[in-house]
Amino acid sequence: MEALSTTAIWAEAFVRFTPVWLGMAVVFALSIFFKRKLSLYGRLFDSPVGMLGFGIILFWVLTAFLASRIAPYSAVDQVLSMKNALPGKIESEFGISYIFGGDNLGRDVFSRMVWGSQ
Repeated sequence: MEALSTTAIWAEAFVRFTPVWLGMAVVFALSIFFKRKLSLYGRLFDSPVGMLGFGIILFWVLTAFLASRIAPYSAVDQVLSMKNALPGKIESEFGISYIFGGDNLGRDVFSRMVWGSQ
């Protein structure tokens, strides 16, 4: 088995969330542009804490909606050779990489986290 570097692990996770980042950028841009017309919702964007809280909630909501595009595997797919795999391990036979590692049943932790947002 080969392994990805720490930087490669985080880069791959960041790239997988690209649809979420794009969705967040669109929602934030439209919200800031129309904030005076949005009443109470628009007032969230007057405060850095409000924007941060809204950003965290929006990230997980978009992750839940886009889980099928983000997660590389189903939440229940098992590969026995990846049991308790360390983060970034690549299985040589199939070329499967588990970004955040595998659990004790050989399921991808990253995919389970993404599907768990639902």
